[in-house]
Amino acid sequence: MTHCACFPNQTDGFDLLIKLATLAISIIAIAFTAISVWLQRKHNQNAVKPIANFSISDYEGNISVKICNNGTGPLVIKSFNVTDGKKSKKNLISWMPELPENINWFTFFDNLSGFAITPNKNMNLLQLKIDPQDPEQAESRDLVRKSLAKLTMELTFEDIYGRQMPINKKSLQWYGRHFKKQTEI
Repeated sequence: MTHCACFPNQTDGFDLLIKLATLAISIIAIAFTAISVWLQRKHNQNAVKPIANFSISDYEGNISVKICNNGTGPLVIKSFNVTDGKKSKKNLISWMPELPENINWFTFFDNLSGFAITPNKNMNLLQLKIDPQDPEQAESRDLVRKSLAKLTMELTFEDIYGRQMPINKKSLQWYGRHFKKQTEI
């Protein structure tokens, strides 16, 4: 059977309609895929968020200051500063009194920039362990308490995607509670 030129082939119009519908469906599928990838990336970023917390302890035989990561992703330290309101230093140990020869710091850090703390872990910034029955060691512990009570810490950190997290500040005045008057500190 031959077609006459005076009657256009109706399958050509139907083919064109099918091709346009296929193109539209493909464009819609690509758009949905792009939106899905964007939403998944956003979810992944929120799923690995670090939460910084300062943990301080003050016992008769043990004083420590820690940074804890209570979040779900690594905490990358950008900067750490300690101030007394007038001067600022990059660590806690620089503010501490000199200890007698028979007493040593159990742990301390002098530069935290670039360190990472994994989720549910902590970093001991400063720790002093002493024998509270020894008067010389107890006196050194009290000097450390007085030094810490004057300080405020500030931590700047980011997540593994390089997003800046809220700056975390913590005053250490709590260590001064052992002394009757603020002038003793």
